[in-house]
Amino acid sequence: MRKLLFLALWPLAACSPDLGIWLLEIDPEGTLECEESLTHNFVNVLEPATEEEEDANWTTEESGSESPELAFVQIEVGAGDMCVMLWDNRILPGTCKGSSWEFTWDSSEVGSSSETHALGYTYSHTYDHKVSTTISLDMSGSSGSGNLDSERATIDSYIESDMWAQAVGVPGGQMPVGNYLKVRGTDESGNVTITPATNTRPNSECAASECTIDANESCTTPSRKVRAVYYQFPEDADYDSVKNNTQSSGYPLASGGGGQQGGGQQGGGQQGGGQQGGGEDTGSSE
Repeated sequence: MRKLLFLALWPLAACSPDLGIWLLEIDPEGTLECEESLTHNFVNVLEPATEEEEDANWTTEESGSESPELAFVQIEVGAGDMCVMLWDNRILPGTCKGSSWEFTWDSSEVGSSSETHALGYTYSHTYDHKVSTTISLDMSGSSGSGNLDSERATIDSYIESDMWAQAVGVPGGQMPVGNYLKVRGTDESGNVTITPATNTRPNSECAASECTIDANESCTTPSRKVRAVYYQFPEDADYDSVKNNTQSSGYPLASGGGGQQGGGQQGGGQQGGGQQGGGEDTGSSE
């Protein structure tokens, strides 16, 4: 069936991408750059920026380079300028106009949850998480080059009662306060301690009857150079037979004692959200 479809489409796609399997060579990921904002009404807490102070006596310098990542992808054409890239188990829809090909996908999750109790307890969480992956290629014949770009953005808002009755049955706060805020204290020996903040049931930790946290984060990875080369395989070979043949960036045996970096992240890298390339992480998105 696939062979018949190939023959039927080919005369109409003389200026379209070569159908089949391509090898992508992708430069290693650069340093993730993030912008964060945090607003809350907790009192007597430390925000991440003030949690630790750098020791001015130390000067740290780092440098290094890694080999690129290799991955097989499959490109197929549709109606008009439409085309699609299959990358591992991900799908990147796109357009292929002459020598300019672009594949992109936004993986997102938006929602909310809430709980209320008749005795005076409220908890809610709203969220908006998104990972974007874009591959842009300038093609010439059976090869080309371009960029892989990844972005991740998260918005989380929490509201919870500051104090509530024991009869509610919630022993401690559900807000993940400790992920964002810390508390300075001392141990039995008088040493300074930094511990995650919490919203306790019987005590007041906030400046209002309800505690609030609004956390936003937007992260981008510097564009990664991509080189694409078309390969012809035997007729009985298909993408499933080659898609698991990948080469991570960097030194693959770093965890065994040699080299600072691990094998790099597959599929364009997330983070995030985790992020994976084609979906929430990034060059590879989730």
